[in-house]
Amino acid sequence: MKVPIEIELLSVPSMIDYAGDLKRQKILKNWIANEIEKKMVPLIEKTKKEYKSEPFYWSLYVRPLFNSTKEYEEWDWANKNYPFSDIDVNVQVEIIGFGKQMKESEMEKVRD
Repeated sequence: MKVPIEIELLSVPSMIDYAGDLKRQKILKNWIANEIEKKMVPLIEKTKKEYKSEPFYWSLYVRPLFNSTKEYEEWDWANKNYPFSDIDVNVQVEIIGFGKQMKESEMEKVRD
């Protein structure tokens, strides 16, 4: 499953310059993708085991592969196939902007 996500960073509290450093952007994208995947995989497993239901409408992609509705119904996605399916999650992060904080703030002027 490919999950494309577009992110706009509004500020960077760590003051790391991601906007001007492509290497750091790549590290950040990978970290965000990994964090999202770590949350999605258990969610998918929970829908299979606990809820016994598929809320993502993935069956819509499979239906056209069958010649008839009867064949599809006999295949029984919800009960025979989804609970035993192997689903690979691939989150693809694209950073579309860096908001208004483009340069370091003067830390002496910023107070909590």
